[in-house]
Amino acid sequence: MATATEVIKPENKRKKMSMSTLVLLSFAAGILIGLFFGEKVGWMAVIGD
Repeated sequence: MATATEVIKPENKRKKMSMSTLVLLSFAAGILIGLFFGEKVGWMAVIGD
């Protein structure tokens, strides 16, 4: 039980991902989406151009 002097902090057990990890995951997701849903997501090529 917390007393009046204790500070209750929410537990954040999830680590933040580094920018390089996010870039690599996004790159891999883009390749997989392109392979499996190529024609359906072809309109997204405008974003990458």
